[in-house]
Formats: sequence, C-alpha cells, structure tokens
Amino acid sequence: EIVESLHGTDFEKILRESASTWHAGWRFQMHLRYDSPAFSVHLQTIKFMMVFDAQQEDQFMPEFCQEFYDRLLIKSPELLVLEENQLVEVNTLRKIGYDIEYFGTMGGRLSFYQCQKNDQFLSFEEFQKIYQTLFVGYPAKFELDFFNRLCPQHLEQICSEQIYLVGENQEIEQIEGFFKEAQLTVQRVSEKQVLENQFQSGNFFLISEGRSIAFYNQIHLRTSDQYRIFKYT
Repeated sequence: EIVESLHGTDFEKILRESASTWHAGWRFQMHLRYDSPAFSVHLQTIKFMMVFDAQQEDQFMPEFCQEFYDRLLIKSPELLVLEENQLVEVNTLRKIGYDIEYFGTMGGRLSFYQCQKNDQFLSFEEFQKIYQTLFVGYPAKFELDFFNRLCPQHLEQICSEQIYLVGENQEIEQIEGFFKEAQLTVQRVSEKQVLENQFQSGNFFLISEGRSIAFYNQIHLRTSDQYRIFKYT
C-alpha cells in the first residue's frame, strides 16, 4: 500500500529519475512499479540473510566485500531508500565517500536520501576497515553506542521538534541530553501512556533497556508523516 501511495508524488519522480536506487528493505516491488533500477538486490539479500556478521562472511562468502565495493564503483546508488527498520547507517555511507542529502519521508515508513559519490571515495583498503558498520543489526538490549550511531539519521527524519522518550532507561540523562543539545523539546513518557493513545503526533523514540519489538508491534500502525517511531532494539 505504501508503495502505491508514492504514485504522483515527488518520490515517484525521484525514483524514476535515479539511475540506481538502493532500496535497503524488502518492498522490492518498488523497482518494478516505478521503473527504478536496483543497485543490487542480490548483494543486499546475501548480506542480510546469509553473511550479516564478519564471521559468517569469512566462512560463507569471503569475496563479498570486494564484490560490494566493485558494485559501488560500477553502479553507484543515486538514491537510498530506508524502510521503518532502517538497515543502513547513513553516516558510514558518507564516510565511504558520498555526499548525501535527506529528501523526505513518505507516510513515516519510507525515507529517501539522494546520494552522489565524491572525490573522497575510499580506496578498497580503507573501505574494508569500516564497511561492516554500514549494515545495521539491532542489539537485543539497549546500547548507548548503537543509539549514538543511529540517532543522527533519525533526527534528519523527524516530523516536528517534539520528542517523546518512551520507556525506562538508566542512561536517560545522556539520552535526553542528546536531544536537548539539538534544541528539541523532550518529554519522558511511559509505554502505558503511548498505548492509551494520549499523543496524536510527534516523534517517539523507544529507549527501553529491553527488547522493544513487542511494544513496537502494538503501535506501529499509527506510523504516519506526523507520527514517527524510532527504535533501537
């Protein structure tokens, strides 16, 4: 449904105009529906389904890193599309050698970034050192380092200055300070308050120390352009 809703929007236009689109997710019908050439469905599927961590890659497909690097050179993505469960760390892509500009989010579910390879593109030797951080794997419990990695791209996507921190966390002061430094309005709320639908819009950051997937599943259908949900486990 969200893919069909792109029809007639600026998002359809940019999909059709981009020579190569990296859709980091599983709504692959987007490529066919809008004649959008894929960066590499094959390599993405292998990475997330077979060789996600370095040990698996070394065992099952040691050539993956070289093939992925070569693909970036041959068919460099001009557009990156992230689904709700954001599987690519945008800042790592910048470090690899891309100028990246946030284009917008559709329905709170598909986030679009325009990409252009620059003259600082890493050599293969340097690329090898950081490329694993490009692929996002969510931890079983909240980790502040992971939050610090992923939150900057979430801040690019927020729908307003209103931030709700949902859940209990011993590091709440540091988490809260991250948003206050960005001069955003921060409010701590409980999962119960959110489940009772006390808030009609805003940006909801799920920062509970344990797994958030069960709670997320109860509220994710509320996701919209005015109701953004970001999780870290």
